[in-house]
Amino acid sequence: MATYRTPGVYLEEIRPFPASVSAPDSAVVGFFGCTERGPLLQPQAVRSLLEFEQLFGGAPALLHAALQLFYANGGAACVVSSVGPAAPTLAALRAGLDTLATQAAVTLLVCPEACSLPRPDYAQLVQAMLAQCAASANRFAILDLYDGGQSRADLAAQRALFGSQHLMFGAAYAPFVRSAFAPGLALPPSAAVAGAYASTDQQRGVWKAPANVALQQVSAPLLAFSDRDQQAFNIDAAGGRSINLIRSFSGRGCLIWGARALAGNDNEWRYVPVRRLCSLVLASLQAGSQWAVFEPNEASTWTRLVAMAENFLTLLWRQGALQGAKPEQAFYVRCGLNQTMTAADLAAGRLIVELGLALLRPAEFIVLRFALQLAAA
Repeated sequence: MATYRTPGVYLEEIRPFPASVSAPDSAVVGFFGCTERGPLLQPQAVRSLLEFEQLFGGAPALLHAALQLFYANGGAACVVSSVGPAAPTLAALRAGLDTLATQAAVTLLVCPEACSLPRPDYAQLVQAMLAQCAASANRFAILDLYDGGQSRADLAAQRALFGSQHLMFGAAYAPFVRSAFAPGLALPPSAAVAGAYASTDQQRGVWKAPANVALQQVSAPLLAFSDRDQQAFNIDAAGGRSINLIRSFSGRGCLIWGARALAGNDNEWRYVPVRRLCSLVLASLQAGSQWAVFEPNEASTWTRLVAMAENFLTLLWRQGALQGAKPEQAFYVRCGLNQTMTAADLAAGRLIVELGLALLRPAEFIVLRFALQLAAA
């Protein structure tokens, strides 16, 4: 609301609608690895395979074959950071990963060449990817299980390399696959899976699990798995590191057969779409509420924030992202003194909004909180 004064007249402008929230693109993939040529450690936006080849060249770089699978499976927007034409090293790939930390548009991280590193270096890199995703408002890692062409027992043992931190911010896929693009190579599946994420987000929404999806230009996984094998990879009683398998089914092709995050023992965050939807909601609302940073921390500001969040979540509910026959069954938004904030919070300039979402799976509410640090008057 704004007030304007002219001689003898006061005009008061009332804002009839709350501030709007725009959701960012949920599937902008950040690739990093070796390329034939191109700008070194300077992330470049790439919109097609042709554009990638013009900037970075083509074969024999593994990243080129990975981008072919990415676009064949529905990939669109991505950002590529080249670490040069030499064989990948931990230092080079860490440098490429670090350059993507500044790319706010990136929501997914993929590094097909991680599996080319020695085992201890691979562990350091994938754990750094998970840590970067945890530190970001809206980022998720798509990882390849190390030694993706080895025996089932050896493959299962590799999941300890993911460590025990930030497991909810990534998902791992195995085994390696064969592709028409590179018949003589066993390719990590992460780039093809990233394309399926992008395609699923576009057609159905980020709340739809990117699973039971046939991978295009993939002829076969290197290993075959039974339903019993699947259960063993889905459930890791000791470490909770769930692995999603690529499986071949007669008449259906090679399918992504699993939608679990690495945090397989976490009741709230074990599913990929749950983590990604919540990250998208938080990132969207945090970006859309920046107008409140210099506003008074009082009831009118809180009311506007609640209305803004409710409008955004209502749109998501109408698209099928949340459960419930009506909006009040699908979510709640709270903001206020003695609701989400104490007098100490107000004195410290903290404005806290609480959201409850009835996610499609699991069915219970998951409570999210975000806070704004208000500027001093």
